[in-house]
Amino acid sequence: MDERRIGLALALRELGISGDVSDFASRLILQKTVYLIEEAGIKLSYPFNWYLRGPYSPALTRDLFDLASNREDIDGWVLDEHSRSVAQRLRPLISDEPDEEPAAKARRLELLASLHYLSRRRGVDLSDAEQATAQLALNGKHFSNAEVVAAIQRLRDVDLV
Repeated sequence: MDERRIGLALALRELGISGDVSDFASRLILQKTVYLIEEAGIKLSYPFNWYLRGPYSPALTRDLFDLASNREDIDGWVLDEHSRSVAQRLRPLISDEPDEEPAAKARRLELLASLHYLSRRRGVDLSDAEQATAQLALNGKHFSNAEVVAAIQRLRDVDLV
């Protein structure tokens, strides 16, 4: 297993996230989680581009399927202190909310990752939630202004914007 996949497996383990790729919601959760942890400072070097559901990395998809089918032992490997610190800082953002179904979690993480991506890579001003909501709609994302306001605050709470 190469270093990037080891790092991916360790980061997911640190966050308490399984590498389940058996359904669409699980894969969406993994894509958005890895995007957010990379942007927060865990350097796994996956390239992300905009796709139908926000930031997406084909290379990450390949590695996730590879990890799922080749359960190699990562015992003996550890994340560096900086990456562990980043993972702990993002846990509240990524962890399940009480009684949250996988589809709801996928939608929540899609919104968070999409807002971050549009802000950082397309210059969308997150200080104006109405503009951010409109930009999401222009990019095929339909979230309410209240959802956008709450998501922006959650990104601020973990210093991602």
